[in-house]
Amino acid sequence: MLFSAQRNYDKAITYIKKALPIRKRSDSMDYAISLNNYGYFLYRKKRYDEALELLDSSKIYLGSHMKLADANNYISLIYNKQKHHEKALAIQKQSLAIYKTNEKLERVANTFKNLAITSRKLKHYNDVIKYQDSSQRIAQRHGNKKLIAVLYKERYHIAKSQKKYELALKHHQTFKKYEDSVFKTNKFETIKLLELKYNNEKKAITDSLNYEANKAQ
Repeated sequence: MLFSAQRNYDKAITYIKKALPIRKRSDSMDYAISLNNYGYFLYRKKRYDEALELLDSSKIYLGSHMKLADANNYISLIYNKQKHHEKALAIQKQSLAIYKTNEKLERVANTFKNLAITSRKLKHYNDVIKYQDSSQRIAQRHGNKKLIAVLYKERYHIAKSQKKYELALKHHQTFKKYEDSVFKTNKFETIKLLELKYNNEKKAITDSLNYEANKAQ
């Protein structure tokens, strides 16, 4: 997972291959999660057929568990890459039902967003608006500005493709407003982390110097 976070998927695949036989001997849920991860790494490497095979295998072990939706999400990403948008839409609807059953509202909001994007690719514009509105209602309730920004960016692209330029401009301005807000929040959090790191390092140096002084004394 560390190499995956660094986008070094070749290394990630090397280690997940070592993990799989060990996990297969223990908990089936852990094994299914590893299969999901392996499938995702292969998706990132654009090895779509191999990824689909692994993700389908993971679903056998997942049963009705909520993690089944994670496998579906990766599969829908592949279907969209392969331009099988109808298949992607169907499987995203399955994920939506799972998240609703488990009352995972943040994931419901993101799945509505994914449904809107896939519906746009199919030019089902009435469905797009319905899914976007559903996603935004939840996002606003939870203060998810990043998701709201994505939704307005999508609205901008749709209005532009339909030559509704005034509406497109309005949506783009709203998108930028939310995007700037997210950027400022992230920048503030980064500065706070740097300050924390600096203070910790300064304390560690002071403690070390005090220890050496006491030792010498």
